[in-house]
Amino acid sequence: NMMKYIKITASSNFGNMLSVLAASAFLPFLPMLSVQLILLNLVYDLSCTAIPWDNAEKESLQKPAVWESRSIVRFMFTFGPISSVLDIATYLLLYFVLCPALTGGEVYAAADAAARARFEALFRAGWFVESVFTQSLVIHLLRCEKAPFIRSRASLPVCAATALGVAALTAFVYTPAGAAVGLAPLP
Repeated sequence: NMMKYIKITASSNFGNMLSVLAASAFLPFLPMLSVQLILLNLVYDLSCTAIPWDNAEKESLQKPAVWESRSIVRFMFTFGPISSVLDIATYLLLYFVLCPALTGGEVYAAADAAARARFEALFRAGWFVESVFTQSLVIHLLRCEKAPFIRSRASLPVCAATALGVAALTAFVYTPAGAAVGLAPLP
């Protein structure tokens, strides 16, 4: 279970940072503020605290686990970019379709200052919520070698922690605290 946590966290964090770096190079604003990233990672890490109580596959208990840093790095460089592809697809959808539609139909550069501020808050909220869902999904997808949800089911603590994290951060976007950290309620 410790290896699960390390692989899941390393690949997810690498993918998120790769996504932020890519978006920062092309967007005229920061894709997510530091307080938003910290909150997202805090709740994600709290969800991961349930991994020690996860169900172990019989095959993984047949022999002691071996610490192999190369396998962790390989895993991180394989699954991190896959996470980034989902993030970049979300960026494109938010930037070119959803945010313009929700701020008067104008692209970011043509909007006035108030519309640009709303555009940014909606963009960040959209990516924030997408990240909550994908990071929780990553926990379930990468926690086992078998098909998740079908051939291998997560323990109740893992399911409860991830569901609670998703619900809490999705709801957070609609609160005054969400607005205070630069997020706008999504329609």
